[in-house]
Amino acid sequence: MLRTVLLVIVLEATLGTVHADWTAVQRSHGITWDLQRNPLDITTTSAYGSNNEVLLEFWTTHSTLIGFIKIHFEEPFMFHMSYCVHTTFTTEPPGAVAKTWTIWKTEDFLIVECNEVEVLRYALLDDCKERWDVDGDVFLYFSTYDTASLQYRVGKIIP
Repeated sequence: MLRTVLLVIVLEATLGTVHADWTAVQRSHGITWDLQRNPLDITTTSAYGSNNEVLLEFWTTHSTLIGFIKIHFEEPFMFHMSYCVHTTFTTEPPGAVAKTWTIWKTEDFLIVECNEVEVLRYALLDDCKERWDVDGDVFLYFSTYDTASLQYRVGKIIP
């Protein structure tokens, strides 16, 4: 009995607890998503400097690649949005190892929060805006190269 309890505690500390409103990440399993209507929350427990990464692929419903979004846990944290930007965050993410990342898009910006702290507000301009200006649902895949994402859910609705 004690071994079972310890195993559960170790697994929860390592993988994070899957709550009713959270879904465990399945690599290369597509889900439909609209970042403008539904912010995406992702949990991670990767340490700063671990070189793990959140890697999201976005495809149109007609199977055309829109691009990818990557959060790389290196020193410093790096953010990459294909066809747009590869940069450090404008605000350093909070120091806690357990993180909830929230990603959403408005007509003009891509916003990233970490543990409810805005760490990036990127202006979508010109080719970048045109590339990522998809009306409605897209297919979102957690890449097989994603080594950090544990769970996802619909984030809080942004006013």
